Amino acid sequence: TSGVVIFGKNFEALRTMNEMIREGNVKKYYNALVKGKIRDGIYKGYISKNENENISKVYDKEMPNTKKIAMEVKTIQSNGAFSFLEIDLITGRSHQIRAHLTHLGNPIIGDFKYGDRKLNSFFDNKFGLNYQFLYAYKLIFREVGGKLSYLKNKTIAAALPPIFKKIKSDVFKFSIR
Repeated sequence: TSGVVIFGKNFEALRTMNEMIREGNVKKYYNALVKGKIRDGIYKGYISKNENENISKVYDKEMPNTKKIAMEVKTIQSNGAFSFLEIDLITGRSHQIRAHLTHLGNPIIGDFKYGDRKLNSFFDNKFGLNYQFLYAYKLIFREVGGKLSYLKNKTIAAALPPIFKKIKSDVFKFSIR
């Protein structure tokens, strides 16, 4: 995943930032290009991670050793074959977005771990895309205290990188309804 990254310059800042994320005071938004169409809305499920294989699996029902997950999906653009999404990450589990979208039948383009191998091969050959089209593009800081209070109600956003802009432009040149 590429895009905006949060880090603390010292231990106190790191501890405060982690606490803010845990308490939901930092909203993280992602853009993703996925296969097919998906209904807008909040998607919930349960995730488990196989640490040995570094792969996660999503379930519709609670299973042993699973954790709750949730994300809100909003379609920005779609042509039926592909959709460009904004994802509001409600919970932040390892591989959550990638595994959950695949579970829903909408794998992320370029995701070689969870995605569609043939489709990924096409995007790699045509655009040189050898990583997932999942981009952390926006952070919104809500309640912030202490030395980081200057971040309260601030938004940090980054534009799509050129390769993603090119792919998005090419994919949505034509409608495939």
